[in-house]
Amino acid sequence: MALNARLEHLTPLTAARRRLPLKVDDLVERLRELLGLDPSSRARLRVAYQELEAEQLDPAGVDDRVWDALRSILGLDPRRLAMRETPAFGAQAAHLRAVLASC
Repeated sequence: MALNARLEHLTPLTAARRRLPLKVDDLVERLRELLGLDPSSRARLRVAYQELEAEQLDPAGVDDRVWDALRSILGLDPRRLAMRETPAFGAQAAHLRAVLASC
């Protein structure tokens, strides 16, 4: 799925969501319900999910309950898709540590 997603210029999580097909708002609502969050958290959850899907959020910081809920919704392991496709986070963290150490 990850290679096909890249060929279509989609992130793997986007491709996984679209194959169902689910709109972001529908996925976020299901995610909110599975996590037992208040409806008032929907907008903040939507932003965080879109950042995760767009590979702008470090997947290492995502709570296990979120990964489990996404697995339930998508029917596959979203953590594998997100972690496998974002090696830059580790390099960015190492670079940041090096910069901070030199200050």
